[in-house]
Amino acid sequence: MGPLTGHVMWTKQIQSGGVVGGNNTAIAGDTYFEGSAYNQRFTNPIILNGMLYYNPPVSFAGSTSGPTTCVDLQTGQVIWSRSDVPALSFGYIYDVQDPNQHGVYPAILFTSSWRAFDAYTGNPMFNVTNVPSGTTILGPNGEHLILTLTNCGTSTNPQYYLAEWNSSNLWYGQYSGASTSPSVIPPITNGADSRMYDWNVSVPTLNTLSGTPSIKDAFYNNMIIAEVGALPSSSTLIFRSISSTPYTYVGINLNSASSTIGTVLWTNTVTAPTNNATVLVGPADATAGVFTEAYAETMQWVGYSMATGKQIWGPVGNQSSFDYYGTPAVPDVQGVAAYGKLYSSGFGGICYCYDMATGNILWTYGNGGPGNSTYAGLETAFGEYPTFIQAIGKDVVYLVTTEHTVETPIFKGALARAINATTGAEIWTLSDYTGEFTTMSYAIADGYATFFNGYDNQIYSIGKGPSALTVSAPNSGVSFGNYVVIRGTVTDISAGTKQTEQAANFPNGVPVSSDASMREWMGYVYQQQSMPTNFTGVQVTIDVVDSNGNYRNIGTATTDSTGMYSLSWAPNIAGNYTVVATFHGTNGYYPSWSETSFAVQEAAATSTPTEAPLASNTDTYILASTIATIVVLVIIGAILMMMVRKRQ
Repeated sequence: MGPLTGHVMWTKQIQSGGVVGGNNTAIAGDTYFEGSAYNQRFTNPIILNGMLYYNPPVSFAGSTSGPTTCVDLQTGQVIWSRSDVPALSFGYIYDVQDPNQHGVYPAILFTSSWRAFDAYTGNPMFNVTNVPSGTTILGPNGEHLILTLTNCGTSTNPQYYLAEWNSSNLWYGQYSGASTSPSVIPPITNGADSRMYDWNVSVPTLNTLSGTPSIKDAFYNNMIIAEVGALPSSSTLIFRSISSTPYTYVGINLNSASSTIGTVLWTNTVTAPTNNATVLVGPADATAGVFTEAYAETMQWVGYSMATGKQIWGPVGNQSSFDYYGTPAVPDVQGVAAYGKLYSSGFGGICYCYDMATGNILWTYGNGGPGNSTYAGLETAFGEYPTFIQAIGKDVVYLVTTEHTVETPIFKGALARAINATTGAEIWTLSDYTGEFTTMSYAIADGYATFFNGYDNQIYSIGKGPSALTVSAPNSGVSFGNYVVIRGTVTDISAGTKQTEQAANFPNGVPVSSDASMREWMGYVYQQQSMPTNFTGVQVTIDVVDSNGNYRNIGTATTDSTGMYSLSWAPNIAGNYTVVATFHGTNGYYPSWSETSFAVQEAAATSTPTEAPLASNTDTYILASTIATIVVLVIIGAILMMMVRKRQ
C-alpha cells in the first residue's frame, strides 16, 4: 500500500537540480538535466522490509552506474552503499513452511541474472545459473514461478510442453533427514536442474494450431491466457504494418483441483478488426474473469471471458487522441487491471476507469472542475498534463506527469497525484515532474511512496510521519474564577525537517499541516515555494483531571501556521488540575500527546458586617446633658456678642 497524503518524510539530492541561474545558458531560466529520455536518474527502486534500494547516477550516465545504495524508507538514513553490488532486479522474501522450520527467510536481493545478495548488508550470497526465460508469476509463499512453453518437436511436427520452474526449489530437500533448517546457501544453484521444476506437461492441442504459441497472462492456481499467431499489430509507432490474418486465444488450466494441469480449456479464433486497427494485448483480471485487447488508433478496449475465451464487450471508449502515442517509450495504449476494473491514462492526461465485467466507463479523472482536473493551459502542447499510472494499492491509483523527452525549463504545474480507485476522487497532489522512459522511477510499499522529482532532482519519500506536541499552563496558582490559558505547539519531526535547509528555515520546528493544506505547505517547506495564505492546522483535544479525580474534556483548539494552539478556560472548582493535550493524528501524521498541570486557589472568605452595640441609659443621659450644656453656652456667647456691638 502507499500513502494517503502528500506529506514529505525526507528528500535526498542525487545531483544538482532546479534552475541553473546566470546568463550563460542557451535558454533563459534553464534547468539542470533531469534524465529524459535515455538517462533516467532513478530507476527500478526496490522497497523491501522498510528499506529502499537504488543506484544513484554518475554524471551523464544512467542511474545504474552508481553504487547500490540502501536507505531507510522512513528516515533516508544510508544503511549501506556498495560499488561491488550491481544494479538489482527484484527482492525476494521466501516463506519457509516445512517440518523443521516455519517462518520467513531473511530478505534476499537478486540481479536480473540471479546473483543473490543479503538485503541487510549487501554481502554476496550465491549465483543461480541457467534460469529459464518465460512468464513470471508469484506463488503463495513469495516464490517466483516461471512458466515456459517449449516446442520439443520440429517446426513441421511440433510437440509443445508447458513447464513451471519454482525458485523455492533452490533449497530442495534441505528440511529432510537430520537437517534442522534450510541453510542460507541453497544446494541447487543450477537452474537447469530437473528438481527446479514443479511439473513439465505436454499440451497436445497446441500442436494442432497454426502458429507459435506465447503466454500473454498467467494466474497462479488458475489459468494461462495464450495467443497463437500474430496479433494485427506492429512495433512501429507511425507507419504500422497491419496483418488481417486471424489469431487464436487459448485458455490453459493451472488448477490441479479442477482438471489436469496443462489441459486446454477452450480456444477462440478471432478475426482482425474491420477498421484496420492495430490490436495490442491489454491487461487481464482474474477477479472479474476478463482479459482485454486495445485498439491503438481508436483508443478503445475489447473484453473477453476467461471462462470461455469469447468476446463479451467492446470495442468501447473514447479516449483522448493523444493516448495513441502510448507510453513515453513504446506505442502501447496504457492499461492496468485491479479490483475488477481497467484503468487507462496517457499523453491525453485523463484517467479512465472501466468496469472489467461490462466495459462501461465508471468515472474519469482530469476533465472535471477543481479537484478533478489535469488541465495545463498553455504550459504544455497537450492541453492536459500527460498523466501516467505508476502504481495501484489499497484502493488508490498513483499518477505522475511525464513524457518522452521534456524540454527545459520543465513546464510548470506538473503534479504527483493519488486518486480513489473506486470513485476517482482526488486524495492528494504534490508538485512533481517524474521523467520516465522504459523503467519506472516510482514505488510504493509499507504505506510510503518514493519517486524522483525532476524539478529539483531529488528523491522523495512520501507518507505518514511522526509529530511532537507540547503543552503548558500557568506555573503559579490561579485565582478562583479567573481564566486559565493552556497553550502549546504541534510540530512535524520527520527526518526531512532536520535537513540543513529545513532546520535553518524553521529553527523552532516545522508546524504540522492539515491534509487539506499539505500540498502548499510541503511546497513551502521543501520546494522553495511561497508560504500559503490559506493554511489550516490540526485540532488538539484538551482534557483535564480535576482535584476530585474527574476526567473531562474542556474543548479543542486548532494550530496555526506557527504550530501554536491555545485555549482559555475558567475552572469551576479549586485544587490541582492535570492537563492532557492530544493530537489524534491525520493521514499525514501519527498522533502525539503531552501533559502539564496547574493549581486553582480557594476563593477568599467574604467578611460579615458587625452591628454596632446599643448605648446604655447612663451613656444616653450623659450624652444628652453634654449636648444641652453646649447649647446653653452657644446661646450665652451669642448674647454677649450682641451687647458688645451695642456699646460700639
